[in-house]
Amino acid sequence: MSRKQKLKMPVTRESGIPIRFLPHRKRKPWMLDLYKSGVRTRTCFATEEEAQQAAMREAGNLVSEGMQALALSREQRLDAARALGILNGTATLEAAADFLMRHSVAGEAGKPVRDVVADFLQAKRGANRRPDTLRDSESRLGCFVATFGDRPLGTITLLDLERWLSGLKVGPVTRDHYRRYAVSLFKYGQRRGLCDRNPALGLAKSGRDEKMPAILTPKQAQNLLEAAQAHAPEMVPYFAVGMFAGLRPQNELARLDWRNIDFKGKSIMVDPATAKRRRSRFVKMSANLIAWLTPYRQTSGTMFYSRRLFRRVIDKAELATWTPDVMRHSFASYHLAAHGDANATALQLGHAGAPGVLFDHYRALAKPKDARAFWRIKPKASKVVPFPKRVTA
Repeated sequence: MSRKQKLKMPVTRESGIPIRFLPHRKRKPWMLDLYKSGVRTRTCFATEEEAQQAAMREAGNLVSEGMQALALSREQRLDAARALGILNGTATLEAAADFLMRHSVAGEAGKPVRDVVADFLQAKRGANRRPDTLRDSESRLGCFVATFGDRPLGTITLLDLERWLSGLKVGPVTRDHYRRYAVSLFKYGQRRGLCDRNPALGLAKSGRDEKMPAILTPKQAQNLLEAAQAHAPEMVPYFAVGMFAGLRPQNELARLDWRNIDFKGKSIMVDPATAKRRRSRFVKMSANLIAWLTPYRQTSGTMFYSRRLFRRVIDKAELATWTPDVMRHSFASYHLAAHGDANATALQLGHAGAPGVLFDHYRALAKPKDARAFWRIKPKASKVVPFPKRVTA
């Protein structure tokens, strides 16, 4: 027999399906030879009867599937063929249809992103969020609308969000701010049935090296307060409270009312309306803070602040660099160095994080001897320029 001549195996048919006998296979010599969905499949059986029964089952399936296909109109069959061509093997028609239904753009779920963002911001206004928070929300989400404005929220994928963030060309801290707003927007959408998942949770947070907060040396702190005494005495209370009470500059310090400063009880009440987390707290007043405030004491009214005079004091103090939280960071560092109690420092700051985090953050910034010098900074009597009591209605 020629090597090229193939050995023909005995073939029988059951319901039109070939069954081949393979004598070289001892355990399962009977093979069902079937083409299904364009793919050849071969299944072996121990007996001819088992193979015949399997062939009859497959024939029944083919008839059933054929009848289902015949039940489709010509246009439906062509539509299915076109859809399969688009999918190109990446998914089944069933999976594609399921995805479409879960991300339906009908009715409320079809709201474009610009309308969802408008509703989201209106909800924030109704929740009495602070103006600064609202402005930041409008700015960050405005960039989101610029990219996705006409799309339904539920159709936006993680890949879409990753491309959006990459296109912003911002630093890691700012990138995380945008990420946080995206997460909040999708949470809002989930609660209202506009999307069934939150793809923004899949956005990785930016990896960045932790920077130690900048603080003022005791000498710089003294120069700052003496510059205020000499060139803008109205600003002395602002700088003194910022330095020796550690209030947050934007809300807590800028909106501090004199009626919340208790000289007898030696404490400052931070009002919930100005506190970051809307919880009141009492900050103990140090002896040197009381000394700085007493000549300028008022009974009521917001603590004086002027951007022009603020810049004048910074320039006169010859501080090359200034960050908004430098006084708060200085307070935290010297308070922790003086008391060695992260819980007490966190309580003064109104810090919501774990005290251990605060301890790791500030413990290496100030030495005990520097803390002693910091808490001894007091006004020189010859330089104090008191101003008259404010008349209030």
